[in-house]
Amino acid sequence: MNNLEQFLKDFNYSDPRNLKNVPLDRLIKKSILNINKSDWIWTLFCCQGHKYSSKDYSLPYVVFVVDSKYKGRFFEHLHNSYKHDNSKNFPLLGPDLEIHFGYSNEDYFIVTLYFEKQTKDFKAARTVINNFCNNV
Repeated sequence: MNNLEQFLKDFNYSDPRNLKNVPLDRLIKKSILNINKSDWIWTLFCCQGHKYSSKDYSLPYVVFVVDSKYKGRFFEHLHNSYKHDNSKNFPLLGPDLEIHFGYSNEDYFIVTLYFEKQTKDFKAARTVINNFCNNV
């Protein structure tokens, strides 16, 4: 058993490298399957975002497992997935992104990214998710 399989076994989750015909949101499915072919980052859960009404929605997010050797690469890749406007106006805010770190060990860490949580611009969120996943 390799280290990723052992890491996932710690919380009873299947190896995402083996996902083939699974139900995924259609506007990010190809990208999610693509990133799971990588040798350093994979997905556990994801949602492209869904608006049911103005008050009822599910946010776009992806939960990644990342090889700890590639922490810097992860953040560089995330930065490069966004179109930056480089505004010099205060408060100097960039993209609408929320990051949560989860379970980790010496080999891997879990990180959840919520996209466009404030703006609810799900199209922009899908663009970033697809950019990120397709350029790994």
